[in-house]
Amino acid sequence: MLPTEEEYEAIMKAKAEQDGATMGPAEQFLITLYSISHLKPRLELWLFRLDYDSIESEVSEPLMDLKQGMKEITNSKTIRYILSTLLTIGNFLNNSSLRGFNLDYLSRLPEVKDTKNKNSLLHHVCSIVLDQFPDSTGERIDLS
Repeated sequence: MLPTEEEYEAIMKAKAEQDGATMGPAEQFLITLYSISHLKPRLELWLFRLDYDSIESEVSEPLMDLKQGMKEITNSKTIRYILSTLLTIGNFLNNSSLRGFNLDYLSRLPEVKDTKNKNSLLHHVCSIVLDQFPDSTGERIDLS
């Protein structure tokens, strides 16, 4: 929409050659646009202001979802029980006294099996949590 430098120079050259004859409305409009100081940044700001609500919701909605998910995880007794049980089992199996573990290990729980019944570590953790913390069974966890 904005005239380029070359277009403006061509219009001004044509205007000078016409010796006072009036320019067409399109040329007059382009000359007027070019005469407005800092027009391009102004238009970009205006466009940004028009799109701000959609941009803001596009950014803030996922952040609000993340914040809500973090709040639910932090307040969940069941997750606390599960992670505590995993840490205790891991410390027992590794003969250590660590105070934490990398959450990437959670994906390996189904892969680690016992030698007797071939049940996964995940199965054992769930059994222990259900036995030791019966108040956690009513809590529904939706991490999707």
